[in-house]
Amino acid sequence: MGWLIAVFVVAMVVGPIMYLKPSEKDKRLSALRLAARNAGLTVKLAAIPRLDPEASDRVSAGGELKQPELSCAAYQLNFDTEVDVSVDVRLLRIPKNPTIPVTEAFSGWMVDPGSTEGWQSIAPKVKTVLNQISAGAPDFCIALAVDARFLSCYWLERAPADGPQIAELRDFLRDAQRQVLMAIG
Repeated sequence: MGWLIAVFVVAMVVGPIMYLKPSEKDKRLSALRLAARNAGLTVKLAAIPRLDPEASDRVSAGGELKQPELSCAAYQLNFDTEVDVSVDVRLLRIPKNPTIPVTEAFSGWMVDPGSTEGWQSIAPKVKTVLNQISAGAPDFCIALAVDARFLSCYWLERAPADGPQIAELRDFLRDAQRQVLMAIG
């Protein structure tokens, strides 16, 4: 009987400790985000509108319309400049089979419905640059955003920690930042 109590006590002590141990996915994401920070990028967890939701994701059981979102991470490059970046827009990559109506702004990209006001106030020269930037975005980038402080690439972080995606993302964001700053003047 005493050994049964000892096993129970050990299980009660070890169980919660094992539960808190990070999984392989947690370790990979931590290493990926650390590599991004070492590359000079900021990481922010975010959500973007989902453009290919199932019908059950768009309407609740009670008949209320829902706005399905896709959880992702925004890897951001800070504008380290005195130039006033008066742009506030987010572009979403259109999936192969969207299930909701989309209006294409550039080939394969649309303006996030939440940032249409910012889109209307952008100068045509900046829109041309955003078109070029979106055309050169990495395949894994599902959204791009430009605001007064950051240039952001949203993605699902489905890469190995030691893969080339962080370097590709850093180089893409630096080149895109240079183009945006040149267009703004």
